[in-house]
Amino acid sequence: MGDDCETGCNSVTAPGVILGKSVKLLPCVNAPAGFYADHTFISLSRETLSVRSRRKA
Repeated sequence: MGDDCETGCNSVTAPGVILGKSVKLLPCVNAPAGFYADHTFISLSRETLSVRSRRKA
């Protein structure tokens, strides 16, 4: 887990999850193994995992 990461209540990180800086994992989300880049927002959208960058253009 990178600096300033946040994981919500009842969220699960599988073995092999690498979270970059300032990643936000919403409550009740199961994050599968893999790398999540800095400033990523991980949520569920209609039972589909949604991974979006939070960086401003």
